[in-house]
Amino acid sequence: MPRRIPLRKVRLPEEPALTPYVREIDETGWYSNWGPLARRLEARLAAHAGAAEGTVVAASSGTAALTTALIEACPTGGGRYCLLPGYSFAACPAAVLGAGLTPYFLDCDPVTGVLDPWRVRALCRRLGDAVGAVMPVSVFGRPLDPAPWRAIQADLGVPVVADAAWCIDTIGPDEMMQTLSLHATKALGAGEGGAILARNAGEAERLRRRLNFGFDAGRRAGLRGINGKMSEYSAAVAHAALDRWPETRAALARLCDAYDAALAEVPGLTPLRAPGETWVSGAYPVRLHKPHGRYLVQALAAHSIEARCWWRPILPEHAAFARYPGTPQIGCRRIAEHLVNLPMHSALGRGDVARICDTVRSVPPQCLEQSTSMRPLDKSQDRRSRITKNSHGS
Repeated sequence: MPRRIPLRKVRLPEEPALTPYVREIDETGWYSNWGPLARRLEARLAAHAGAAEGTVVAASSGTAALTTALIEACPTGGGRYCLLPGYSFAACPAAVLGAGLTPYFLDCDPVTGVLDPWRVRALCRRLGDAVGAVMPVSVFGRPLDPAPWRAIQADLGVPVVADAAWCIDTIGPDEMMQTLSLHATKALGAGEGGAILARNAGEAERLRRRLNFGFDAGRRAGLRGINGKMSEYSAAVAHAALDRWPETRAALARLCDAYDAALAEVPGLTPLRAPGETWVSGAYPVRLHKPHGRYLVQALAAHSIEARCWWRPILPEHAAFARYPGTPQIGCRRIAEHLVNLPMHSALGRGDVARICDTVRSVPPQCLEQSTSMRPLDKSQDRRSRITKNSHGS
């Protein structure tokens, strides 16, 4: 039986790398509530992102970051809609509900997995003041095109909060709030943690208050908030992970390049990382041209290689979210059936990648070959189509 290759193999910083930071915690006796390690981490993440000092806010988790950013975007809540894709992780609607908003699930492009800005714009106009916020989601670290989301925010006055959970490699300052995850499974992991990239220092300070129950300097809750502060221990792990980020990124880039080269000519399969793109994340997704993602997962498992059709089932098919409104989920269901994540972690070697790719190439071509069901959205037809609610109503 060949050696098993896991989908993930989490490797957080080990004791020697953590010791200086833990010793500092012991010396200061400061364990949470914006301790010195958390504040220095904010400064380091801002520098990493090329953002202005004071514009990054650390949080206890990516979900806490997303929830708090949505509260800042729509502080009155009131059950207004947050438009988000049906193809995403459960943390997204959980954050929407935590912010006092109502999830409204939109279909996504069946090839890229992202929201169609034109559809979002049309629905914002149709629903008017019922829309409190929009949440575009990066698919496994592929950067979002910010221009159409900036335009929606500027033209319609609808706040946009981007879920950039996987985007530690590409996040940068923008005109919309963005959130990061520092979960153990991400490329830069702290066990648990997150961050918000605010648009300015004033917004960041309000976000910091919102993450601490909305307290002001007199410990009066003047803003809506939650308990989402990052502890000093999480900050210590994040610092140690950031110390070794150049090596981590270089290892991930080598694996991505090896995958790109080995899978470039495989019929019926397209890596989500397009030719010429250089971003890395903690995942390597490939899109099949036929809805046989589960078949590929099973074929790899037969050779002791773990893969996964991530974000399946789609969000409206989870019992917790089935009652919320949305549009028909044709594209979301398609990409959930077509997208497969291959193993991606620093413990992989080039030989492992070669074995994975050889196994992928051994799958019968008729199971992966081109299918008309995966054509990109026809924009002219889409503009003529009417946005309808799904069977759950609004």
